[in-house]
Amino acid sequence: MAAKASQRPANTQVILQQLQEIDRELYQPGSATSQNPKTQKVVSSTSSSTVVSPEYAGFWRRFAAYLLDNKKIIIIAIYAILPVVLKWLYFAGKFSSESNFWQKDYENSCD
Repeated sequence: MAAKASQRPANTQVILQQLQEIDRELYQPGSATSQNPKTQKVVSSTSSSTVVSPEYAGFWRRFAAYLLDNKKIIIIAIYAILPVVLKWLYFAGKFSSESNFWQKDYENSCD
């Protein structure tokens, strides 16, 4: 959109004509932009330039970016979940062991 009102098109017909001209320039047979689908020629009233459309990242790159973006949430989750898991492993090992390994160590250390 133009900065000043005097630079703007008079009505929608002018805008539609400009868009048709841009389409003709972009998609005319034999042009360099019609052969390469990743490049598009952008034409404005002041200048023209070529824009290269980006290649999108794959799943793993996006997943890594997601993890980095949400590292605060992950750190909080680790601090909340890790102690619970460690306590569960400790008590599961202590009470399910037939040899009572921890109890033997405790009894021997008191003597």
